[in-house]
Amino acid sequence: MKLFARSLALSFALVALAGCGGRTESQPASQVAARVGSYEITVHQVSAELARLGNAAGDQVKQAGALALERLIDQELMVAQAEEQKIDRDPAVMAAVDAVRREVLTRAYVERLTAQASTPSSAEVQRFYIENPELFSKRRVYALRELRVSVPVGRESDVRTEADRAATLDEVAVWLRREHIPFKSDSGVRPAEDLPLDALKRLAVMREGQLGVLSSPGSLLIVQLVGAREQPVDETSAAPLIERYLTNHMREKVAREALRDLRQRAVIEYVGEFDPRVRAADSHTAEAAPPSGNPATPPATQALSPTTLDKGVGGLR
Repeated sequence: MKLFARSLALSFALVALAGCGGRTESQPASQVAARVGSYEITVHQVSAELARLGNAAGDQVKQAGALALERLIDQELMVAQAEEQKIDRDPAVMAAVDAVRREVLTRAYVERLTAQASTPSSAEVQRFYIENPELFSKRRVYALRELRVSVPVGRESDVRTEADRAATLDEVAVWLRREHIPFKSDSGVRPAEDLPLDALKRLAVMREGQLGVLSSPGSLLIVQLVGAREQPVDETSAAPLIERYLTNHMREKVAREALRDLRQRAVIEYVGEFDPRVRAADSHTAEAAPPSGNPATPPATQALSPTTLDKGVGGLR
């Protein structure tokens, strides 16, 4: 039910966005798919809805188009009621519509910006294949046990020392509980492409049963290699995946450089508690205060994204 509500809210926001361009403007008859009161639903809107719902097979296009049109009619009926009740003027709704608008415009800008990014040459694809044997010619599927540790400030070296000393992951878990250091355990089978490249290089030389530590400020992932089996991928099979991965990487680079340039040219002023100088002053005050017993939180700029260690090179699919 919550999923339906979120979907409905997003649908309303998108339709409201479309309506901002003038809902009563008449369209040529050939462009109109249906009329709901005085509002005209265009063939273009039906096509856009079809694209959002996913491609339909040739013999199902008409049926899918009819379903898409009915969906748009339902949306328009609800949007009309929302406008009649002035729901579209509710501050929370206006904020949601603005958030969707910003997201759509941002995505469209990035797509247009990166559309001209160069595609990798066959030599670049081949070089990537050769330089990353752990992903391809020596690809393995790993059975792992993991402890994801939320490390309090000042305790990382202690956790590392214990991980180096322990013979099994269970011993580390016992020590973490005794030290009241929070962690989450997990296990599973993970192919090479689901792991970060630096982790792959570590795992490639580990023995079965051996422990390894992957780290970033404020977080540690302690893994135990349960087993691994070879599952290589030849260059011919890997080439289209590598090309797509490198293309996406180039597009991300173009987007990052453009954003950096925009930030350098813009006048950005942080206000109040968001001012870095205010945060720095608060940080110095907190450091001078007596300890409260709670573990300190690392600065936001150093914090590890929860998906960083899991992201790996997932584009190689």
